[in-house]
Amino acid sequence: YNNMSLWNNMTRIRKFLWVVLILFALLWLTVSLWPSKAYKPNQVSDIFISQAKDFYVPDLPKGWEFHDYIAEDGKRIRWGETANKESSKATILFVPGFGSFADMFAEQIGMLEARGYHVICFEARGMGGSEPDDLNQPEKMIRDDFDIYSADIAQFYDKFLGAQAKPVLLLSSSFGAHISFRSIAEYDLNPAGHVAMVPAFFVGGGDLGDWKKSLILNGYRFFRRGDNYAPTQENWKPYSDDLTLSMGCGTYPPRLFRRDVILWKKPDLRTGGATINWLYGLEKSHKRFIQTDKFLGNYDIPTRVLLADNDLFVGNQYAINSCDNLPNCSSRIFEDTRHCMFMERDNVLNKVFDDIEALYQAAIEK
Repeated sequence: YNNMSLWNNMTRIRKFLWVVLILFALLWLTVSLWPSKAYKPNQVSDIFISQAKDFYVPDLPKGWEFHDYIAEDGKRIRWGETANKESSKATILFVPGFGSFADMFAEQIGMLEARGYHVICFEARGMGGSEPDDLNQPEKMIRDDFDIYSADIAQFYDKFLGAQAKPVLLLSSSFGAHISFRSIAEYDLNPAGHVAMVPAFFVGGGDLGDWKKSLILNGYRFFRRGDNYAPTQENWKPYSDDLTLSMGCGTYPPRLFRRDVILWKKPDLRTGGATINWLYGLEKSHKRFIQTDKFLGNYDIPTRVLLADNDLFVGNQYAINSCDNLPNCSSRIFEDTRHCMFMERDNVLNKVFDDIEALYQAAIEK
């Protein structure tokens, strides 16, 4: 009787487990096969429009031209350049951060041109005027493999800058710095120097903590929803309806809100927030490349890493640790500065320009 009772109990447990397994499989199939929402851009308020229509946005320098570069997989990548290539003393290849594009840095590009530099702005795939990852979801960057980004930069560099006699300096920011570091190390690029502003080597979990962040990323990906926006992220919308406020990214509204005003006027340049796949790709790239000997052993370009003392998006220590382990890298922290360093006041921009000039002078003295 006891054996029979035990057998019956085990049978019930097996049946229960099978029911749980079947229900879980049905849940996985339902969630993973459920179609994504159709693209619907966010609308802006009348309050925003009333301020945006009179908000000052400088034009790109006279003679600026945009071009298309076709990557090896057929993706169209937009890049632009100043008109002073022949008369310039050196070329700056500028790789901006997540969701950024040349138009929003028109003033800064003009400042560099006035200092004698030929400036190229490279807009990574999915950003600005470059072709999006998914034409049906044009604001989402959904790749989880950052190899393609560093490959794009390397192929572009080899094609347009590899044989140039004048010095080439790399200027990068945030996500753009992450993929620029990778591209130099992976593909043996040899610019005369690299000024990297606030490199986004790793984005922590903030109040959630890193382990909860990883749990969320892996959970979404398990259910094949990696193309979803991360919690709190969505299609582009203005940071605020009040264009006089500072924000978490920076302290100088007259430059900070140029991006939002341009994206209101030119919706085809919009990039939304971070997706699950993109955050996963950033974390994977940091762990599997930036922290490894493949990176540290192959990177010997003279480099200045410029960090913000009040960066609310990335942790400075990750960049400091990487820089300390490189043979020709120095880092410093700017006071009263936030993550969008290249949109700060002139006193901050002039410090960035000074580092560029120092690397240029070192290059021509060799």
